[in-house]
Amino acid sequence: MTSASLSQTWTALRGMHVTPRDGACDADSLPLDQEFAAGTLIGDFQIESLLGRGGLSRVYRARQRSLDRTVALKVTLVREADTHGTDEGRTMAAVVHDHIVPVFSEQTVGAFRLLAMGFVAGPTLAEYLAEQREPRTSFACRTVRDLAQALAHAHQLGILHCDIKPANILFTPDGRAMLTDFNVAVRRDEVDGSSQPIGGTLSYMAPEHLALLTGRSAPTAVDERADLYSLGLVLFELLTGAWPFAESDATTDPLSAAAQLQAIRLAATVRFPTSAPRLSPGLRSIVEKCLAPQPADRYQSANELADDLDRHLTHRPLRFAPDPSLRERATKGVRRHPAGTVAVIAGVLIGALAIRFESNSLALTDTGRAAVNGPTSVTAARRAVEWDRRGRERLANRRFEDALHCFDQAVAFNSQLAPAHHNRGVAQFRLGQFSSACASFDRAIELGNTTALLLSHRAAARFALGDVAGAEADFTRAKEVASESELGEVLANLREFDSLRSATP
Repeated sequence: MTSASLSQTWTALRGMHVTPRDGACDADSLPLDQEFAAGTLIGDFQIESLLGRGGLSRVYRARQRSLDRTVALKVTLVREADTHGTDEGRTMAAVVHDHIVPVFSEQTVGAFRLLAMGFVAGPTLAEYLAEQREPRTSFACRTVRDLAQALAHAHQLGILHCDIKPANILFTPDGRAMLTDFNVAVRRDEVDGSSQPIGGTLSYMAPEHLALLTGRSAPTAVDERADLYSLGLVLFELLTGAWPFAESDATTDPLSAAAQLQAIRLAATVRFPTSAPRLSPGLRSIVEKCLAPQPADRYQSANELADDLDRHLTHRPLRFAPDPSLRERATKGVRRHPAGTVAVIAGVLIGALAIRFESNSLALTDTGRAAVNGPTSVTAARRAVEWDRRGRERLANRRFEDALHCFDQAVAFNSQLAPAHHNRGVAQFRLGQFSSACASFDRAIELGNTTALLLSHRAAARFALGDVAGAEADFTRAKEVASESELGEVLANLREFDSLRSATP
């Protein structure tokens, strides 16, 4: 198809609606400057007020007289030359879901096709965004999760929506999101053998959908993942109130606009505005996966996206998108199980450092010799150091039970070896034995090991046991005694502690 014919057939520029069924129409058949007045009767319906308008259709609030109910009535001009028709009513009737506007009936009256749908009293998402309301993360995630579940249902039936955008999302008075307008929806099995362009709205199209409009890909390139890209754009707007790409409002013909948008989206990375509310690394990861330029890098189904959003909302690790932040995973765990697993999550504070505590116990140093008191022989002290070395090797391999056995042997040979008590506490902590870990850390401190790292490790154990005040005291002391080489790690542990503490109800 040439640029000229495309321009004549499609009426949309960048940001406007594109449908292969649009075209010139007789202004006398469907007034474009005036609508049906309130009280007008058309078929079984009495017009009450105008709700919205499109190029060839109007949506009214109407009363269905035979059933005495309020409906949203979509009135579309039926053109004599239209050989494509529309399957919108049949498509919407097939996708019955709590987050899809229901369709009641479809009929033709004179020159008009009437599609009666459930009346949703709330605003569209486009109206919500236009009011410049403060972005709300939980609201955005719940809304898009619910819409993803609706899309999953449609996709399971082989139906692609192809026009996900804020104007096609409605809210009920209780805040429930409802997907509507399946006017350009296609059935997946019909796309495979068709040369018919797939309509939609340019600014919300995936790169492969835009490529289809420019003739650079086949219809088969557009599948369920294109809908997820569009939904990802909606999620970005809800979360930030902004747009993820540096795209100008093109005023060229649709072909040029589509090519421009496709090039930008294939080459550009998602830009999160600095003025927007801070998004967690996990939530950014969800957005970036939705907006990956290549379909293979996106969520592969709407159910995957819904699952990750639900996991984010319920403070669980993500399953499909990367979950890059150790701190965020720890915070989610605290919020998910504030009473039972705070202790486990607190292990973040020492988990990464568990094998680097006491390098001075690799050999029997002068400090080690000085710790040999009473009947403990030099031979026993050397055996204690050897068992301690074995234990740290097992810590490195995350064999915590074996490591604890080695440290038990070390303190049995030399009960005065402070590093062995310290490392024993580490193994106990990693096994969830928090009281025992505290006792081991206490013993190491009694034996003169008052290093900043040990104090910060005991702080983690105290926090795990619910002793927040004790943990704070240990961190305060750790900062005071930290050497230059220790201070960075102590401060990093303290930041993790502050994050976990603030997340605990």
